[in-house]
Amino acid sequence: MYTEEKKEPDLNEESFNKLKAVILEKAKEKWACERQYNRACEVSTMEELCNIIRENIYWCVTREVLSTHLIEEFRELFAANNIFSNCDLTHQDGLVLVDGDEKVSVDNNVMVCACGNACINAYGKATVYAFDKTTIEGHDNVEIFAYDETNVNVIHNAKVSAHRDAKVRASKNTLVFANDKATVFAYECARVNAYDNAVVSVYECARVDAYDNTMVYAYDLSTVYVNSGQVIVKAKGLATIISCGNIECNLIEHAIHRILNVNGDNKIVYASDKITFEKSSEYIPDESNNK
Repeated sequence: MYTEEKKEPDLNEESFNKLKAVILEKAKEKWACERQYNRACEVSTMEELCNIIRENIYWCVTREVLSTHLIEEFRELFAANNIFSNCDLTHQDGLVLVDGDEKVSVDNNVMVCACGNACINAYGKATVYAFDKTTIEGHDNVEIFAYDETNVNVIHNAKVSAHRDAKVRASKNTLVFANDKATVFAYECARVNAYDNAVVSVYECARVDAYDNTMVYAYDLSTVYVNSGQVIVKAKGLATIISCGNIECNLIEHAIHRILNVNGDNKIVYASDKITFEKSSEYIPDESNNK
């Protein structure tokens, strides 16, 4: 008589269903948006669930829906989809969540979410989301989103968005967007867009575009463009300030302030008696070649 063999339960499927239930419960407790929550409810594979996590990584980490403890508990499932915790990740793509006092190095197209007192060394085209009192060392084409009291040092074409008291030291063609009382020190052709009470100190050939209630300290050959708001500038050395109207601008040494008015009038304000201005001869284009 033929007896049908009992099928052994798929442990991976059981683990996935358990993990999915945990994530859905946490997401519901944190008032996840209906659309993303419904997407997560409908997934049937770990790959689909991980894609939703990646697309909503900021929300998942800041609401503690995804944590290092959860990744460790379901290590095999996450590792199979290139999601790891508290480890170096080089020469491969993936997502790493780092917390505590861990020190981690990443490169290539790795995405890192760091919180606590974690220290991250990022290279290549890595993307870093940093929270709490994290320290980030970013090189090359790294992209960094810094929040809270994060401390960021970046060089070589890195891109930084700084928020909520984050501190950034940027140099060598780095691009920084500073908001919410972020503090930025910019050097060597770095460019900073500053908003919402950000404090920026610029040196060498760095450039700042300042808005809202930004405070800017300009030195050396730096250039500051004041676009709107109650910007305050203190300029020294050979710094150049350009504004569309009168702002509070304190000049020292050879710094100059050029004021552009909508009616077409231009005014240059300077502090040093050693600065002289010479009018160039008017340029008359040669139209003989057009005949």
